[in-house]
Amino acid sequence: MFTGRPLLSARFSRDGQRLLTTSTDKTARVWDLCSGRPLFSPLMHFAWVDHAEFSPDERWILTASQDGAARIWDAPNGHATGATFLHKGKVRWAEFSPDGSRIATASDDYTAQVWDAQSGKAIGRRIEHGSWVVATDGDDPWSAWVKWFCADAATRPVWPSFQESKKWFLEGVTKFGARACCC
Repeated sequence: MFTGRPLLSARFSRDGQRLLTTSTDKTARVWDLCSGRPLFSPLMHFAWVDHAEFSPDERWILTASQDGAARIWDAPNGHATGATFLHKGKVRWAEFSPDGSRIATASDDYTAQVWDAQSGKAIGRRIEHGSWVVATDGDDPWSAWVKWFCADAATRPVWPSFQESKKWFLEGVTKFGARACCC
């Protein structure tokens, strides 16, 4: 399954038969875990692909790239659907809503945006954050630390202590790896 370039993320399909990876080679790929081969041609962007995920019903794939775009692809064959969600900065994260009808994106342009997944139109105004917007996917100490550290100073909750945050950070790096990055 090696692509020759560092991988940035990997996600299983719900049935555990496919693996969705992202890479510094500007692609996301869907692998058949039985054969170890890609199921179709790479999903291409113009810069590193930081994140990808399957839709809740696994009919679609959503990618987030440093080219400033998130895109939707047809999961069975990898064809682009034409839905593109643009930011002025790198899109570090994109996520389907639980019912798959909306998409949230997080960008280095200091904004987050909710979009209609089918039409590609923005829903509401962009959320201006004041610093990089980074999304994480867990309630573990690492995710909690990243969410706190990356929050705008004006809205950041008070952290118990520097020693506690340092301890949580080190536990997170050791236990969970570098799953999110900011600043």
